[in-house]
Amino acid sequence: MELSKRLQYIRKIRGFTQQDIADRFYISRQAIQKWESGETAPDISKLHELSIIYNISIDVLLDITLNDKQFKNEVIYSKFNSEHTTNNIVNLIKSPNEIDIVITGTVIFSTVIVLFIVHLIGVILVILSFLFNIFTIISAAYFFINAIINLNAGISTFLVNLGFSILSAGMFLLLYNYIFLVINKYIFYVKKITNRLRIYKILLKRIHNENK
Repeated sequence: MELSKRLQYIRKIRGFTQQDIADRFYISRQAIQKWESGETAPDISKLHELSIIYNISIDVLLDITLNDKQFKNEVIYSKFNSEHTTNNIVNLIKSPNEIDIVITGTVIFSTVIVLFIVHLIGVILVILSFLFNIFTIISAAYFFINAIINLNAGISTFLVNLGFSILSAGMFLLLYNYIFLVINKYIFYVKKITNRLRIYKILLKRIHNENK
């Protein structure tokens, strides 16, 4: 596996987006994209910082003797051997029993439930925001047309209708931006949870194999 592919793989496993890493280095997302496509490569200082962020030895990142499977194993094991991880997790991987499999399976099931709830909430919020947005733009158009039609009814009536039209248009613009914010947050959390599920799945499989 080339360095570019390794950087892409470990970033996804760790649950980071390209923008997350770009923000750490104060560079553009396109620069990270070039690292992961092989167009360019990070210098040694940035590789050192990446190894800290991804919690993996720089030697592992650059070890060309490791095949794909060996590298992926190093990535998974380093996830659970960090200084912030208790020895119980390491022991769980090395010497699992049936209860470990049950507990890990329960964690995966719970995470799936959370993912479903996030999906449901995200879809509901987007639909409600979209419907309310349609309502505000219709209201803006209605009050504007009403202001033009009732122009002869007096300046006060015209200004009231025009005011409601502007207010509705302002709410439309606000909600338009809010919808994109909700969608981006929804996608962000779904990716995070999905990446965690991938790690849990690998862990459960490894525990199950060790237990045979």
